[in-house]
Parts: sequence; structure tokens; C-alpha cells
Amino acid sequence: MVGLTTGHINHQPEDVREENLLATCQLCHLRIDHGHHRVTRSLLTSDRRPDQGVWT
Repeated sequence: MVGLTTGHINHQPEDVREENLLATCQLCHLRIDHGHHRVTRSLLTSDRRPDQGVWT
């Protein structure tokens, strides 16, 4: 079974204009968003408090 997802081309979930939406399978969605996820993950982990290992 293949799951169908809807992605936001500009990575802005509030922008639901048809030209900003892209229907893809889950694997393709993750591949398309890989660069965006890498950047946001690095920004989030830079806010981690090393003494407690929790998000600030």
C-alpha cells in the first residue's frame, strides 16, 4: 500500500493555494523535503541545552 501525502512547495503550511500543493507518495515527499528537514533539524538542535538534553 502506498500512502499519498500533500506537500507545500514553499514549506509554508498556511499557504494552501493549489499552485503551492504537491501530491506525492510518502517516500517522494520525504525525499523532496530532505534538505528542508536537515536545515530545520540543525536549527532546533543548536537550541538544545547540553546539560539537560532538552529543548529550550
